[in-house]
Amino acid sequence: MLSLSSRNYIGTTSTPVLLSFFFANQALAGPGKLIWDPCCGTASILVACGFLGAYCFGSDIDWKVIHGSPPNKTIQSNFDQYSISDRLIGIGLMDMSHPSLRKGMKFDAIVTDPPYGIREGSRKVHPNEQQYENQSHAVQTIKVSVGHLFENLFQIAAERLVIGGRLVFLFPCSSKSNIQDVLPQHKCLKLVDVSEECLSSRMSRHLV
Repeated sequence: MLSLSSRNYIGTTSTPVLLSFFFANQALAGPGKLIWDPCCGTASILVACGFLGAYCFGSDIDWKVIHGSPPNKTIQSNFDQYSISDRLIGIGLMDMSHPSLRKGMKFDAIVTDPPYGIREGSRKVHPNEQQYENQSHAVQTIKVSVGHLFENLFQIAAERLVIGGRLVFLFPCSSKSNIQDVLPQHKCLKLVDVSEECLSSRMSRHLV
C-alpha cells in the first residue's frame, strides 16, 4: 500500500518503506505525538510516522527537495496520497546546525536518516548566505564531517526533545566495530536500542 514505486514523490535516497516503519516504531509514533525529521528529504520516514497517527514536521537544507515539483510531486502530495494530510503540520527549509524553530518548541521524537556520505554527503549552509530560509532558490553550502553532523544532531535532540523523548537515527560504521565503542555520547541522552543492517562485508549501519 505504501510502496515507494507508486508514491507520488520520491528521490534517490528515499528511505525504504519497511525501514521507515522501523524508525516510526522506535520513535513510538502514534496519535498525539509530534515528530520532527531535520533531514527529511522526500519525507519517507515522516509518512510512516503520520500513517501511525503522529503529527509530523520536516525540514531539509536542500531547496529543490523541499519544494519538489508542484502540484503533484511534493512532500504534501505524499501525505495527500495516503489520506493523512492533516498529520503534516509543516515543511521548512532549514540548516540542521542552526534550526530556525520557535523558542521552546519541543518534540516527542526526532527521526532522521542523516546524509553521512554513503549515498549523499552532509552539508551546511555557507556562512556567506544570510536568511536563507526565506530564499526562493538553492543556496551555497559547504561540506561538514560526519562527527560534526552527529554532534549537531545530539545537541539538537538534547534541546528539543521532551523528557523521555526519543532520537532515532541511522549510524554507519565498520562491520568489525563494536557500535557501543564508536557511537557518539551526550550527557542528556541514553542508549535504548540498536539494530544492525549489514551493507557489505566491511560496512554496516545501525538503527539507534
